[in-house]
Amino acid sequence: MGLSRYKLGELIEQRREKNCNIEDLIIRGVSREGFIKPKQIDADTSIYNVFYKKDFVFNPARMELNSIALNLNFEKAICSSLYEVFYVTRTDVL
Repeated sequence: MGLSRYKLGELIEQRREKNCNIEDLIIRGVSREGFIKPKQIDADTSIYNVFYKKDFVFNPARMELNSIALNLNFEKAICSSLYEVFYVTRTDVL
């Protein structure tokens, strides 16, 4: 069995789900240590991004600090709309 090469875009997909229904979900930010409690708590969460278990969340403005986390704790949660969320679509090759 040989190794196959894939482009990252062939293995992942960006999640573009917003908290439109304003569900009362856990809010998390991301740091190099993983998920953190948010600094701002009185924000309008209707524009926040929804993420699920096994999704990756990262802050593109802070990539030099490795601000990325794999969610293994929350079934469903939200993060700032400034963050990007993606998930693995090809679990069969990992």
